[in-house]
Amino acid sequence: MATFILSFVSQLGVMSVMYLLLAATFPFKVGLVGLLTSRLFMLLVVTIVYLILNILSGGMRVFLISTEGMGPKDLLETPFFVAISSITKLIAPLYYAMNLRAAFELGDPAYYTEDAWGKAVASLIEGRARLAEKNYARYER
Repeated sequence: MATFILSFVSQLGVMSVMYLLLAATFPFKVGLVGLLTSRLFMLLVVTIVYLILNILSGGMRVFLISTEGMGPKDLLETPFFVAISSITKLIAPLYYAMNLRAAFELGDPAYYTEDAWGKAVASLIEGRARLAEKNYARYER
């Protein structure tokens, strides 16, 4: 049970550090969270899937050991537990690799300066202006 809690707390720590890294970036400070989310969308998806699977497998392990009195060998004879645990272990390398890649990517100084995001912000504003003009022209008719 202690390893399950420790694992969950460490995952929350990783998520907190990733949030703090994102919060310090220029796009986050000026409200362009969508730009960051689009770049790191797969990390968000993999993190949520891994967290859910880890909670399921760990919670199931704690439940079966504490209520059913199962041992480690008995757990391995439970098909659903084996499936969830195996999928969790297969996704784990992807989860850790994507977190490391995102941390290295967010270490780039370009994420913290206005210069690197000027073009992205300008194109975003230009795109919104074009959309507003189209909508205005449609209502004018």
